[in-house]
Amino acid sequence: MKKRGLVFNFILTMVIFSLLLVSMWVVFYFTTKRAFMNNMTAQAETISESVTKGIEDELLSVDEAAYELARYDGIIDMMSASDTRRFYDLGQAVSAGASSLIGNNCPADNVVVIRDDGLFYRLKGQMSNTAVRRAIHLIGTGDKSVIAVSTGGVTYAGCNERIGDADGNGTGYVLLLIEKSRLKELLSSFDKTEYIGVAVTAGEELICANKDISYQDLEDLVGRSALYREKAIGLTGFDLHIYCEDTVPERMGRYFRIALPLTIGMLLIVVWLFVRYWNKHIVSPIDTIIESTTDAPDSHIPLTGEEYFDDLVEHVNDALTRIEERDRQLYESDIKIKESELMMERTLMSLLKKQINAHFTVNTMSVVRALINKGDKETAAMICDELSGLLRYANAVDEYISLMDEFMVLGQYVSIMQVRYPGRFSFTAEPGDNFDEYYIPRMLLQPIVENAITHGFVGRTGKICVTADIGDVLHIVISDNGIGIPADKLKVIRDRLAEDENTEGSGLEHVALLNIRKRIRMVCGPEYGLDITSVEGEGTTVTLTLPVRTDRG
Repeated sequence: MKKRGLVFNFILTMVIFSLLLVSMWVVFYFTTKRAFMNNMTAQAETISESVTKGIEDELLSVDEAAYELARYDGIIDMMSASDTRRFYDLGQAVSAGASSLIGNNCPADNVVVIRDDGLFYRLKGQMSNTAVRRAIHLIGTGDKSVIAVSTGGVTYAGCNERIGDADGNGTGYVLLLIEKSRLKELLSSFDKTEYIGVAVTAGEELICANKDISYQDLEDLVGRSALYREKAIGLTGFDLHIYCEDTVPERMGRYFRIALPLTIGMLLIVVWLFVRYWNKHIVSPIDTIIESTTDAPDSHIPLTGEEYFDDLVEHVNDALTRIEERDRQLYESDIKIKESELMMERTLMSLLKKQINAHFTVNTMSVVRALINKGDKETAAMICDELSGLLRYANAVDEYISLMDEFMVLGQYVSIMQVRYPGRFSFTAEPGDNFDEYYIPRMLLQPIVENAITHGFVGRTGKICVTADIGDVLHIVISDNGIGIPADKLKVIRDRLAEDENTEGSGLEHVALLNIRKRIRMVCGPEYGLDITSVEGEGTTVTLTLPVRTDRG
């Protein structure tokens, strides 16, 4: 199962890797396409500017020549000639002056002066009479300033300008025409880049183009060209169209449709070969190792027959040997530590017991003797009873005692201390009804209360209060309103409690706190312990945090 899982994960990894490669291929395709399109568009923009300027110059020169001729006095006089001979005589006279107006740079091949009554005179060119009459017909039937006529296999395109008399009334036209072949020759000079198209139109009629297209084709190119520019050439009536055919995506698409399946096929072959190799030289050895560790987890791993794995196996086996030796050493050290902790706990308990058994007992017996001497035998007997209970409590072998018994023993101890220090303090401890269900380590509260009595009420009186709160953990709070602890001394005590320092040099009155904290952490765990707060002149509060325990252990 684990072997199949390894193979499946590897195949899945390779499939994801292949998909990433294909995705990178697709991204590369679109990035390359965009780069080609941007380059093509930039080139088309540069060419379009050159094309526009060249063709504008040519056609605008025709329009300017027509404008100048229509206002030439000799031609205006032709329009007012009284008869036909006079018209032709004036035309002959005008030819020389008109040539200077037309100029050498004007591409117009034919210049014809036409009167409204149908008379015409060629100032330039050999355009046939039929073509001229067709032009006259087109001019007379429409308001176009641009016309195109064909005759004898030759197509002419050009513009006409209205001739007016002195009163501003129109009397005829000046017609300038260019052979379509001349325009094509002009457009073909911009045909070095195959995807750049140039066309000249007049209205909805295609005059000429550098590619074999119709006017309808030109309209279709508007939506599917990478670049399309349309510009009116001055007031000539001609429109110049420049477009960049979007052929790159089609070419790249063909290449992509061929290259992508080949790439996927090669990837599948590479994945298949690699999976076979990986299964033989990697999965099988790993499977051997897994089976050996599953069947005999405590034994060393057998060699697999693959050199690079066997080196690793030998290192692992050496590491296992070292780990086993370390575990043995740690186990022995742990036993020694446990024994040391047990010895330390017994020592702490012994110290606490000695406090009651020796010093406290002697002091208490002195009090009893004094009471007997005074004749207060009843109080002396009471103290003897309380002391007897305390000594039994101190010398008991049980580690844990019920919370109820601890409160009861604490009351016995306080009763003796109130006799020893009459009027110095009052004491309050209210055990709950269920305190006999919970257990705590023995002799935790008495040393803390003793500190409060002997050090908290020097030169003053006060009260001591002991409470317990049982929740997720057990909190026992011993508070007094005695003289408190100075802030600097309190900081030292809290730092030593936090750092679990040795009790040496801590002061006899605070040894009990440090020892109690150590006992709690050793017996209950490092998350439990003791905390102390105090305000000088107001009192001190000690809080014990213990686990909630319902058995004696």
